[in-house]
Amino acid sequence: MKPKTRSARVRVRLLFGCAAACVGCLGAVFLWMWRCLRRAPNKTGTVLLAGWAACLALTALLVWFFSSARRRREQYAQRELERANRDMREIQLQKRKEQLNALQNQINPHFLYNTLDTIRGLAIERGAMDVADIVATLSSMFKYSMDYANSLVPVSDELEHLNSFLRIQAIRFPRKFTFEQRMECEFRDLNRVRIPKLVLQPIVENVFTHAFRRMLFGGRIVLRLVASEEEFQILVTDNGAGMRDEQVLAMNRMFRACEPERHSDGGHSSIALSNIDARIKMYCGERYGLYIASTPDYGTTVTVSLAWPESLPERASPAGEREP
Repeated sequence: MKPKTRSARVRVRLLFGCAAACVGCLGAVFLWMWRCLRRAPNKTGTVLLAGWAACLALTALLVWFFSSARRRREQYAQRELERANRDMREIQLQKRKEQLNALQNQINPHFLYNTLDTIRGLAIERGAMDVADIVATLSSMFKYSMDYANSLVPVSDELEHLNSFLRIQAIRFPRKFTFEQRMECEFRDLNRVRIPKLVLQPIVENVFTHAFRRMLFGGRIVLRLVASEEEFQILVTDNGAGMRDEQVLAMNRMFRACEPERHSDGGHSSIALSNIDARIKMYCGERYGLYIASTPDYGTTVTVSLAWPESLPERASPAGEREP
């Protein structure tokens, strides 16, 4: 049950309870007046005066109660409006900060592209095809990350960027790992569903940094794309070192609270995952984001929950990136 529906039902029950109490009080007053008139018919004026005074007092109490309830509702609505405006200002401020950081960190991309193409050409001339492949893949990744025009991209684009990263890792660490992608959705869903840029590659990079840190071979990464009526999920599973229960609980609590925490083990990675979770929530809504499940010495699964295009909130794309 949604919180708003629950609170509305509580208010209705409270209203009916107050109305029943008022009817009971009025009935008690009239019953008292009837008994007094039967016992002392000569004191009719006094009984009527007391009865009317009790009725007026009860009416004043009802007026005060309902006016107070209305005033509380108006105050609650005002607080909700202020909170929504504050959240919107924070989102806009965060977007401006991202744009400013992008401008501050931006290097002339054409110079870097040309330099990478030159290195690739030299590698091909000297027969170093593996170096040429790495440079071409790195150039593709660089172009993807330097495209600041779109904050939301199709899942297919994010998967292509991840595959570029894995190609480089396969050349760096031959026979260290295998990668498997399982589709439990329709292919068109990969172009329909939007995801904040640079979500999957940092998650998989954490696998190499932490889960496979002590493994020389035998690593396995499985990526599942799962579609359901409520959401679209991407599950990244590894067979690495795993995480302790307290670490998993702390990180999932961090995701729910949207507050980054630094742990003694892998503090930088926890902050990186927290930033990914915060970006997903900013674009898709609070119910979406990251969730971690892990068993020590058996592996870890990171679940990325995304909204379907028709479920995206209006604020998800302030720059007009919302899918038509």
